[in-house]
Amino acid sequence: MNILVSRTDRAGDVILTLPVFQALRRWRPDAHLTAHVRSYTAPLLAGHPAVDAVVLDDGPMATLPAGRQPRGAQSGRALPGDPPGESALSGNLPARPAGPSGNPFGNTRPEAGHRQAARPPGPRPSLLHLAATLRRRGFDAAVVVHPTARAILACWLAGIPLRAGRASNLWQCGLTHGLAQHRSRNERHESAYNVDLVAPLGCPPAWEPPRLAPSATSLAAGREALRRAGLGEARPVFVHPGHGGSAVNLPLAGYRTLVGRLLADGRTVAITLGPGEAALAGEFPPPQAGRFGVVADTPDLGFLQGLLAHGSGFLGGSTGPMHLAAALGVPTVAFFPLLPAMTPRRWGPCGPHTLVVQPADQACPGRCAGCRRGNCLATVDPGPPLAWLAAMADHPPPGGLT
Repeated sequence: MNILVSRTDRAGDVILTLPVFQALRRWRPDAHLTAHVRSYTAPLLAGHPAVDAVVLDDGPMATLPAGRQPRGAQSGRALPGDPPGESALSGNLPARPAGPSGNPFGNTRPEAGHRQAARPPGPRPSLLHLAATLRRRGFDAAVVVHPTARAILACWLAGIPLRAGRASNLWQCGLTHGLAQHRSRNERHESAYNVDLVAPLGCPPAWEPPRLAPSATSLAAGREALRRAGLGEARPVFVHPGHGGSAVNLPLAGYRTLVGRLLADGRTVAITLGPGEAALAGEFPPPQAGRFGVVADTPDLGFLQGLLAHGSGFLGGSTGPMHLAAALGVPTVAFFPLLPAMTPRRWGPCGPHTLVVQPADQACPGRCAGCRRGNCLATVDPGPPLAWLAAMADHPPPGGLT
């Protein structure tokens, strides 16, 4: 069975869609599973055993294997009907177009050791081009997790016979199986809502947490970045103070307190920064060889995956890096406000070792703008999350996928 899974938004959303791929792989081990994603999130899927190929939808329409080869295809050879630039390149990440909107980790160079895709980055392909690409792939079914008009119409124009997705906008008429989920009620986790969408295919919607493991290349690049930051072979606690505007975050003063307490406790600490956040480095202590450093040059999500996998812990808000750390099995502390729209019930970390921290005062007016209390996360006591991380200090390094 040839199945497309479409999720063309941000890094955390793609990570929370991994349970969809994992459920489909358990159900049909011989199925060919293709991810329809943006190029900046594609490195997350490279080598994942539940993802066979990737269709990029913000640059050249390349389809690159991210795990096992499509049946009948040979490594490095174009699939039948592929135009130039749509080759199957085994084990390689796609070239990333400059500055995709929402990219939280910069876009300066490809990950070391990976070849670029066959064509240089170009303008966003037309809807008809995307539909033609999907039609050539001969998909039997599509699971449209992020129900944009573009994704739904492309699947319809491609003639994919079974098109499942959430019924949340007027474009749902392009689906053959629309599920009304009422996600805005925030009654379940986002990843559980996502897995429900596989039911129309006959796949049991059995949930399991997202699982990730970085490539050897990413691990080596991550370790080299830590060496450049003066941290050598240490397994630092990563602190990610940025958030890209995705959610209300712990104030910067709170992160400074956490870093100071960690250093006082003898822990090694690394600050990770996204694009436009380099100035935040000046808000923290100066680098200390072997104890404290800053990693600001994070070229893509494959690199970040290899970097965070070396961590003994992670502290941050509701961001893509938080979801990435949790899925890697790194002990993850996630700070969440009391706003219903940002509830950890729906957006919290999924992993074997996670802790959600919220303000103790549960009397939230439901709006941050103009709130007389200011940022409620400023009231968070750093003691409990630091004690939890200390208890996790002897946890073994995160393992790989099984």
